[in-house]
Amino acid sequence: MTQPTPTQPASKRLVTEEKANATYVRAVNGSAPDASGNVVVAGGGSSGLVDTSVMQTWYAALASRDYAQARIMYIGDSTGEGEGVTSISKRVVNRLQSILRQRFPVDGIGSGGGVGYLPVFYVSPSLPDPATTGSVTPLTSFGMGGRAYSLDTSKSVTFNITGTHARIFYVGGTSSGDLQYTLDGGTPASFPTVVTGATTDGKWYDLPLGASGPHTLVITRTATPASNAYLAGVWVFDNDVDKGIHVVDASHYGWKASDMATTQFQGYLQQQVAAVQPDAVIVSFGLNEQGGGVEPSVMKTNLQTIISRVKAGATVAPSIILLGKWDRSGSYTYPWADYVAAMREIDAADAGVTFVDMSTRIPKAGSTLANSLSLFADASHASERGQAMEADLLSAVFSPS
Repeated sequence: MTQPTPTQPASKRLVTEEKANATYVRAVNGSAPDASGNVVVAGGGSSGLVDTSVMQTWYAALASRDYAQARIMYIGDSTGEGEGVTSISKRVVNRLQSILRQRFPVDGIGSGGGVGYLPVFYVSPSLPDPATTGSVTPLTSFGMGGRAYSLDTSKSVTFNITGTHARIFYVGGTSSGDLQYTLDGGTPASFPTVVTGATTDGKWYDLPLGASGPHTLVITRTATPASNAYLAGVWVFDNDVDKGIHVVDASHYGWKASDMATTQFQGYLQQQVAAVQPDAVIVSFGLNEQGGGVEPSVMKTNLQTIISRVKAGATVAPSIILLGKWDRSGSYTYPWADYVAAMREIDAADAGVTFVDMSTRIPKAGSTLANSLSLFADASHASERGQAMEADLLSAVFSPS
């Protein structure tokens, strides 16, 4: 399959302004547009062609970070969840959050803020899960990134967190039980998770933690009503519940775009987006498709389904970044260039999407250069150094200049 030239329709040409029958073309960071109207953003480690018209929602949210949350949602596979590192803070989502907070400080908290969204478990085997009691069964049908637990009175999840506020995410059901929480060994309290109508993902309960500092939050289910309750995770804030920069993990180790786009899950994905209301969304798949020999056109269709659900869940159209990763080690049915071409086709056809190509910045996994730089933990997953590199490159995408 020949990779097409990444031309774009007029609606996606980011540097052309028409006024009084004249066309003015401006340079971005000193770079003039190419024949297709695109600009390669120079400086800061840009990771590819960036359509700044798509990024306007994010830029506006970033500018308002002193007054409201600026939120990025990362929907992807194991490379988004963080496989390859053993510390939450070393994952690409946390590193990106940290870099952006340092680059764009917030009134009253500077570069600080909470750790962000913590699911009840990680599918990635390299990452540490919250402590549990009882025989908990992971559910992949609910929760951001398809991660939730069904809890009864014999099962609990313990989050050791630092902050001032916790947002407990759960799945509401028509006959669900109540969730019970205990904060810092105090008196247990509870809240209902029952909803009318159909099962609803992305529900939450807000819990003030008190003074900023370490806290222990234990969540289980009450004895009555005697129905299981579904816990998805906890979003932790530290003086930034109503402001600051937040990068939300909604990825799942081992998943292809087809898993996120299943008839059942795509509806819950839309509800998760509605709960977060992201200003920008990263959608990143392809490595598992290549590893499994999935035809690029099939991946393209599934990515379009995901993007449509993202748009449907958001009240304000978010900036959507379709992120192509690096070329994985080995030989496969379809070369990585074919998957890149499929993503470029989506970009060219959708004025609400911009494609970012990491394979032009990060060397192929298993290559001599990648090995010499210790960028990968295995044939496809970035190491601590590799995830730091990806975060640096992504930070340029989310920086207005």
